[in-house]
Amino acid sequence: MVARLEGNKDITCILEKLEALAYDVINSDKKIAFVYRKGSSSNNLRGDIKSAKDACKFSGSVKIIYGTSSTTM
Repeated sequence: MVARLEGNKDITCILEKLEALAYDVINSDKKIAFVYRKGSSSNNLRGDIKSAKDACKFSGSVKIIYGTSSTTM
């Protein structure tokens, strides 16, 4: 599954945590990136982003866009 992440602040720390969880990450800039992990689902991605946000002590929001759906955490 491929998803676009949009943060209201720098999401570099979150992207580093996702890379450690075997996601392929392509940065557009410090607030926008695309992530991919074979066999992943939207539920898995949301859980991994929540864990990454907690680990980074990230207080902003991250919008996740995949297919025709989007979620803000």
